[in-house]
Amino acid sequence: MAKPSSSNNQQHAKVQSRAARVAASQGKGSTLKCLSGETPNEEAQAVETSQSASSMTMHRDLKRDLKGGSGVKSTSRTSRASPSGTAAAMKSLAQRHAASLRPSLSIDEISQEARRIVMENDATALAALIDGLTAERGVAERSKHIDEILAVKPDMFVAFIDRFVQLILSPHKKAAQSAASVLPVMAKLAPARVAKHLSVLIEGFDQATEGGRDGLVSTFAALCTASVAYQKRLEPVLEKALEVAEPKSLRRWAEVILPALKGEPHARARAVVEGRLPRIPRSLALPIATFLGVKLRPGSQTG
Repeated sequence: MAKPSSSNNQQHAKVQSRAARVAASQGKGSTLKCLSGETPNEEAQAVETSQSASSMTMHRDLKRDLKGGSGVKSTSRTSRASPSGTAAAMKSLAQRHAASLRPSLSIDEISQEARRIVMENDATALAALIDGLTAERGVAERSKHIDEILAVKPDMFVAFIDRFVQLILSPHKKAAQSAASVLPVMAKLAPARVAKHLSVLIEGFDQATEGGRDGLVSTFAALCTASVAYQKRLEPVLEKALEVAEPKSLRRWAEVILPALKGEPHARARAVVEGRLPRIPRSLALPIATFLGVKLRPGSQTG
């Protein structure tokens, strides 16, 4: 075994000296236990019981030296797929999803017509845009105006939640896609108003267009984030969504659904995703496995 270097000995002596001063200032001789295995939490408690500012300062210095001094190894370990790491990833995704439901444009960045509707709070003109989403022509422009208004003043859409519930289940792809942008924001802004339509939305999931289902998943996840009370009703349809999702959609839906669920519903939904990994192409399964913090078994994927 290599002998400690002189610099390490000096650092160790410095730490011992400071520990002795702390013990003397408090009338305790047990502070030196920090050098022989006392945990950082125990040391923090000793700091809190200190009666003088000088003693607190010396404790902080001691803690710093124990953590960062040469020759002192950290006892912390980072697991490749630790639960805390996965939880942090889930929290980060939940925050990103919540951020995506907030206004993202300034009024100066939107078109003249959308700006006029916002400035005048023109609900009649907004209603005309919404009704025109099922027309044969001009849908793209109307959808653009709706997206712009949503990004600047989303509360204007609360009065039209009932209409967007109908549109997200519509066979008109562009109308359903526009509703898929609006309804998740409404689930965050006015969750109780959206939750009134849960039975209709859940029953219509299977018949919705691809864009409509994508919006429904985001809407359901937003409701679960707003209140755990919605989890019980939504857990079955969310698990079903993860089970039937196209391989290319599975990653996106997993990243939206899993962070929104808590406790056993989260564990069951996660198990559904993990169970699908061997049944989808490896190129699509790998990023999902990374997100979940699990390893793929070689040769277990199709394609």
